[in-house]
Formats: sequence, C-alpha cells, structure tokens
Amino acid sequence: MIIDSGVYVFDYRRFHDEVVPAIRQLHAGDVVEPWLEAVWNRGQPHPTAVPRFTPYLREITAGLMAAPDLSGALPAALFPEPVPRPKRRPRRAPGEAPPSIVDEYTLPPDHSAWLDVCHLFQRAVEENCLGSGAYMGNVTLPGALRFCVDSRGLLLGYDEDLRTLLGWLESRGNAWRQAAVDCYEGIYGWLDPDETWLLAEALANHPLPTVDATIPAIKAARTNGVGPCTDGESCPQRLAVLRAIAQLAVSEGWGLLWGLDVSPPDDKEFV
Repeated sequence: MIIDSGVYVFDYRRFHDEVVPAIRQLHAGDVVEPWLEAVWNRGQPHPTAVPRFTPYLREITAGLMAAPDLSGALPAALFPEPVPRPKRRPRRAPGEAPPSIVDEYTLPPDHSAWLDVCHLFQRAVEENCLGSGAYMGNVTLPGALRFCVDSRGLLLGYDEDLRTLLGWLESRGNAWRQAAVDCYEGIYGWLDPDETWLLAEALANHPLPTVDATIPAIKAARTNGVGPCTDGESCPQRLAVLRAIAQLAVSEGWGLLWGLDVSPPDDKEFV
C-alpha cells in the first residue's frame, strides 16, 4: 500500500475565516455558501447537491461544531464497530469473492451522510487553503518524527515543545477522517501561523542539514535523497525538509497542514 504523506503550507486564516464558518452554517441550518457549492461541483459533469447534516448528525456533532476550528473529537457513535466473528470461519465456495472490508464492520446510522460531509470538508480545505507541499514518506505521521535524531544523534522526543506541536499536526483533523472504515487517507492535523513559527524555531535548535526555505531548494534536496527515513542515519534529512517547509510557511504568514493522499490545487507544487 502506497499512500503519500505530505506536509503543506496552509492558509490558516482562510480556513478559520471561511471554511470553518461555512461548515458551521451548513450544520446550523442548511445554509450553503456559494463558493462551497462551487467547490463541491468543480470538475463534475453534472451538478449535485451539497452534502447535508441529517437531524441525527446535527445532534451528535454539536460538540464538534463548537470546538475551536472544528478540531474536536469524533463522536463515539460515528465510529464503525467491528462485527463479531467466530474464530473459525466457513470456507468460501469455489469462485466466491472474499468479503470486503466494509462487511467486517457494523456502520452507524447516517454513516454515508457523515462521510459525504467529511469529503466536503476535505475538498474545501484542499482547494481553498493548501499551498505547496513536500513528500514526507509512505504512510508517515508527524508523531513518528519524535523518534528521529538530529545530526548529533539527539532524539527529538526529548524536546517537549516539538512533541506537542507534532502531536497537533497529527491529530487536529481526526474527526474528519476517523469515521471511514479505512481511515488512513485524509487530513490529519494543522498548525496556525504562530504555532508554525514555534515549530520552525524548535527545529532550528537542532543541527540539521541545510535546506533553504524555498520550493526549488526543497525539491533539489528531495532529488538528492533528502526526505523520508529509510534508516536511523537519514532522520536529520527528513527533519531538514520539515524545517524548510515550516520556515517557508512562516515567511508567507501561513500555517502547516499534514495529510495523506490529499490533493492541493493544480497550480501548487508537491515535491
């Protein structure tokens, strides 16, 4: 399974001022912003209705809608539940297809409607808030970087600020991804501009390879093998890419977003 992990320059102010209020309005009374409808139908041969919150979804996601920047926890009622199975299963008949992964779960009420709303949220973020980004490995998450070492061999996990920031970058978007049966893909988390500055500063305190805070420099570094860890010795290279993309975001007054197989606009580079 190949799933691209990426860290992206993130227009947090547009997210906070446009995307979050639009989703809250949709939740409160089915009010659809024209730009949100355009995002939903972009690239489609025929327009379709924007996903809506059912009365049940509106009730159980009230806490999530009230959370800062929609970063609350997914209500437990929206998690798919594994179906109890006997340890020994009957053999399949010749030619019988194996059960799909969905067949292994009991889906909660209005599950498909919630996944549609999550898809709407992701598309709104991708098209309106994502800038250029850098590849960080296959199914790599920010929390794993605390086990990386800098050029001195010092483990980043000893830095409490880094642990906290990497944790936010991994988890703030969980509610918009975890309801899927296969929940690897999607938005994992984000940092606002001030937090991104803190991340850049924290990484600057560690000796790492030099990578300038520009997309061409990051691309050149990636071409030369600077990026995903393949062994313990390559940790500093991956961290150098993260520091560079954080510094680039700081220079533009933006934040950072971490996602797996997310899709930035066509005019943005992913290197």
